[in-house]
Amino acid sequence: MMATLAAVSAGAFLGGAGRSALSRYPGGWRGTWCANALACAILALNLHAGGLLAAACGTGLAGALSTWSTLASELGRALRTGRAPQAAAYLGATLLVGCALLLVLGR
Repeated sequence: MMATLAAVSAGAFLGGAGRSALSRYPGGWRGTWCANALACAILALNLHAGGLLAAACGTGLAGALSTWSTLASELGRALRTGRAPQAAAYLGATLLVGCALLLVLGR
């Protein structure tokens, strides 16, 4: 139990640091997209992992790195300001890349 908690905490620390860095560079939609794509890749690579590795990388690292709430906020802001085509493209690219990474890397 304590080892799992420590593994998730360590992964979450690294994921949070990565998300913070991506929010500054490249920042904005690009930073959010990169964070979510990277989190999907990490999850896909850990699909068949178990134990502490899955806890650290899947739950901790990918969980803290991904930022679906920021994606929702950015999409809502785009829709409120009349940028529906850009919002649709952004959402589509996010879903497409996330699913593709899962299919390719999650074998």
